[in-house]
Amino acid sequence: MNVISKAFILGLIATQAHAASALFEDFDAGPGAWRPNTVETNTSWINAGGNPGGFLATNNFGAGVSFGVAGARAEGGAYSGALPDGTWTVSVDLLYYDTPITEARLRWRYQDPTFNGWYIPIEQSDFDLDWTSYSVTFDTNWDDATAMANGWVQETSSVAFSTLWDDIYTAEVRLLGPATPGLSAAIDNYSIQPAAVSLPAGIVLLGSALAGTMAFKRKRR
Repeated sequence: MNVISKAFILGLIATQAHAASALFEDFDAGPGAWRPNTVETNTSWINAGGNPGGFLATNNFGAGVSFGVAGARAEGGAYSGALPDGTWTVSVDLLYYDTPITEARLRWRYQDPTFNGWYIPIEQSDFDLDWTSYSVTFDTNWDDATAMANGWVQETSSVAFSTLWDDIYTAEVRLLGPATPGLSAAIDNYSIQPAAVSLPAGIVLLGSALAGTMAFKRKRR
């Protein structure tokens, strides 16, 4: 195997280093791993009208103890277990119907049902009646103080922020409102992607490796 071939393979490895841990759910073929997030929440898959394609509809049909909850959670597969150390971006598209939602959150629980977790508010004011994209970037190695300074909230019966990502139990999109039935919204394009080494950065690395080997060969001649 020549030097250029080795550099090409190394470049591909660098480009794909995080690809196996990334995920993207567009809900075009069904609800995937997503289910109701509480016993008073419904979810249903709609095959058209999303952003684009299919989407997941959610609504709250019962009165909560102190607030209403709607949304969906995912468990198992790529959604559970360890998230590799590094910087990640989580994004989701939401469409709010004309209901009194007061806050939207991205939330993760740790390990099993005996633990809570951490969440970050992604919307607390202007709930648009059109599809809107939200994203959050974070580092799994942050200590608790850094996570809180970046807007994260630790729930009771949880673990340290950096420990959470060692064993995720569920991922959740949670919508809050008054303690009355009727909260409803649509969810689409849930994505977890590595922010530390993106595809363009991998391509640059590959180009640099090839350029270096070409220069090395010229010097040898």
